[in-house]
Amino acid sequence: KTVMVATRHDSHAALVELALRAQKHVFCEKPLAITEAELEAVELAYRASTGVLMVGFNRRWSPAISETTRLLGGGGAHVQIMYRINAGQLPSDHWLNDRRMGGRLLGEGCHFIDTCNAIVGEAPRSVLMITSGRGELTLDQDFTVTMGYPNGSQAVIVYASSSSTQPGKEHLEVLGSGWSIHISDFASLIAYGPKKTVKRSYRPADKGHRRELEVFAELVSGSGYASSVAENAFLTSRVAFAAIRSATTGEVVHL
Repeated sequence: KTVMVATRHDSHAALVELALRAQKHVFCEKPLAITEAELEAVELAYRASTGVLMVGFNRRWSPAISETTRLLGGGGAHVQIMYRINAGQLPSDHWLNDRRMGGRLLGEGCHFIDTCNAIVGEAPRSVLMITSGRGELTLDQDFTVTMGYPNGSQAVIVYASSSSTQPGKEHLEVLGSGWSIHISDFASLIAYGPKKTVKRSYRPADKGHRRELEVFAELVSGSGYASSVAENAFLTSRVAFAAIRSATTGEVVHL
């Protein structure tokens, strides 16, 4: 009754659509789709299916993000987010450099869009993406995505491929509600807040993979929030496509 999709990116949407139309539960590694037409087809299949759909946006399920949303009061707080990713350069013959695979924004950048959405607890209302302008746009390995939210929150994602990775890959700062929260590679969290400091260490680093699969098992067994999990995945995909449109036009895209 359950299908796991962990193939290369260009086959994800077609496999997910087939499985949903066969009334299967589906776990799909990100990205869910690499074109907007594919995403629309998957959404239509999901809405006609009895199957559960979950996409592998694991960071929202990490203990560091759970702690962050707890400190901020459970979501919906006005915050500013700075998310820096030292991604490292891909070899020239890497399969992600094939335009059919969607590039690094659709292939990995969606992770960070989803994490920001999870922290804010809202859908962005505007997206602006700027790339380095070197080579084909969708294959650019250096870009910045800025998102604005209805409650005034802002998130900036800086994705860099040419810097040193020695300081670690992912560093996340969340500022708001009296808190200054710093997450380093999902291995540690330090939060400076009203009258106290909170420190957490996660050894080994925990990006939420285990909890993500536990949640999927709960959904398959009949948990009541399956719809919100799928809708969050659709939202993240739509924001990623909006970012591509923004980079193409040079303008802010309003959602």
